Amino acid sequence: IEPNHCDLENKWKKDFDMSKKTLLEKCEQQTKELEILYRENEKLRFLVENKQKSNEQLKNLFDTIPIPLFITRKSDSEILFVNNYFLEMIGFKENDLIGSKTMDLFCDLSDRKIIRRTLQKEGFIKSFEFQIRTIDGKKKWLMTASRPVSFQGDEAYISVFYDIDHRKQ
Repeated sequence: IEPNHCDLENKWKKDFDMSKKTLLEKCEQQTKELEILYRENEKLRFLVENKQKSNEQLKNLFDTIPIPLFITRKSDSEILFVNNYFLEMIGFKENDLIGSKTMDLFCDLSDRKIIRRTLQKEGFIKSFEFQIRTIDGKKKWLMTASRPVSFQGDEAYISVFYDIDHRKQ
């Protein structure tokens, strides 16, 4: 039995209407998803801009404090932040230190071990004297104090330094 021409036309119309409806629904869904992605992207852009502004403000704040300091990640001792006073004291540029490990600066790695052990045990360092290596390879005596902080979502330590080289010479 052959289908009636009208039946076929009705079926095609129905199929077309269903396909059209399905396509419209998919387009509407994709449009909603794109709107959500756009809003999320705007939120991320806003957060990134605010983080950059916050980092700039923090840098400006720490660069006005006439005390050499840096911030290191607790888990791996990576230097996350350093102020200009610290850079001037040891002669490095910021790009030389950000992302490097503190152990690269110590003259005697046993001093670094003492600092890490004290931070783990006590949670802070009130005063510790050690030698650091400057950009030209010279040794410089410093006294440091460190406290735990949260920095950019990481557990970290802020360490301040005092040049005691004149006392030790």
